[in-house]
Amino acid sequence: MRKWEYLRLVVTYRGSFDTDEVNWVTANHTDVLQPANISTFYDYLNKLGKDGWEMVNVFPISVGEVYHLKRPIS
Repeated sequence: MRKWEYLRLVVTYRGSFDTDEVNWVTANHTDVLQPANISTFYDYLNKLGKDGWEMVNVFPISVGEVYHLKRPIS
C-alpha cells in the first residue's frame, strides 16, 4: 500500500481575491514566503512540483486560499 505525506499551503492576499498581490505563504503552519508576490509564489509552486508534490485541491478562505498537496513517501 502506497503511503503519502501531505503539505498544506495557506496563501493570503492583500485586498481582494482578484488581485495578484500575495501577502504571505505558510506551509504546514511555517512561514515560507513573507513578504511574497505572485511571481515568487508561482516559482515556489513550480519548485514543489519538481520536488514531487502533486496538487490535491484548492479552496477559498476569507483572506486567501488553501492548497493541499501530496507526494509518495519513498
